[in-house]
Parts: sequence; structure tokens; C-alpha cells
Amino acid sequence: METIVYIAGSLCLIATIIAGMFGALGHRSLCIWTSGTAILFAVLTGCCWLQDREWKKDAPQANRPSLFLTGVSLGSLVPGQQLSGTMIIQNLGKSDAIDVEQESALITRTEKLTSDPPPLSRDSPPVKTMIPAGLAIKMTALGGPPLTADAIAKIVDKKLFVYVYGVVHYYSHELPKEEQTMKFCALYDPAVQDFKQTSFHNSTH
Repeated sequence: METIVYIAGSLCLIATIIAGMFGALGHRSLCIWTSGTAILFAVLTGCCWLQDREWKKDAPQANRPSLFLTGVSLGSLVPGQQLSGTMIIQNLGKSDAIDVEQESALITRTEKLTSDPPPLSRDSPPVKTMIPAGLAIKMTALGGPPLTADAIAKIVDKKLFVYVYGVVHYYSHELPKEEQTMKFCALYDPAVQDFKQTSFHNSTH
């Protein structure tokens, strides 16, 4: 687009000079025609310059990283062991995500949640990692006291509901250091042995 701006601007300048020459020589009609052409190129130059400016302004946002939860799996339900899960966080953006911090938890509820789950608390400083553009990494989530045989039976019978939720904080490798967040929440469905995204606590900023 910059090339078009330069070309249109140059043609506008040339047409203006020629129009001035025709005017000085008394060729009124030719002066009018070339002046109109100069105005046309001036308008074209202005439009192209504005479009180029908008493209450059939007380019950094288009190139930023964008993290999504693309998969969750629940560990084996074993009496005496905690709930555990593996999450796949993928960077679907066009630049690397750096200083990636994850806060997550697995919880059980006797009734289905209808709004955001309880806030997470950090027991220790989060581990920072990096997710290159187009790639994914696995992260783990733990939750709750050791499972009992009764709790496992209730999960299978859908009388006890398992949720995985959390927040991922990250920054762009290329843009100014502005924090971005990705919230996620999913409910385990024992019928298909998979998690399904909830209608709340899911967003990318």
C-alpha cells in the first residue's frame, strides 16, 4: 500500500506541474483537465494513506498470541488418589506467548454450577513457560481430597459433578508487555469420558 501512496502522490505532483505549465501558456482547457487529474490523484493518495495507516495500526493485534484450551482429559478414578487432569493449551496466534502462568483446579460439586466457580488461590509461585506460535503444551490440574469408592460411583452416575477450571496469564513476545488472559471451565461427562465447555468462565482477552 505504501508503494501505491508514493506512486499516486508522484502522479499528483506531476499533474499539478503540467497543469501549471498549461495555465501559464494559456491553454485553459488543458489546464482544467490536468488540474482535475491532479485532484483525482490527490484524493487517491489520501485514501491509500489512510488505509495504509489503518493496516499498520491493526497489524500488531493480528500478530499477537492467542491461547485456547483445546483438550482436557481426566486421570484414572482410583480410590485413595486425588482427582488429576491433563490440559492441552494451544497457541493459535501468530506470535509466541511468553511468561505463561497457569492457575487451575479440579473440583467436585453435588449440583451443577450455573455461574463462575470459586476464585483460585495460589499456594506457590506459578511456573512460567513459553508457547511458540502454532504449538501446544500440556499442563496438569489437581483437586480435592483423595477419592473414595462412593465418590467415584457418584461421578459415574452423574450425582457428583467434576469441573476443571482456571486462568492462564501470558504476554506477547513481540508486542509491548500487556498481560492477556484466558479463562476456561469445563464439566466432565462420564457417558463420553470427556469434558464439555461450560457457558460461563470461558473467554480470551
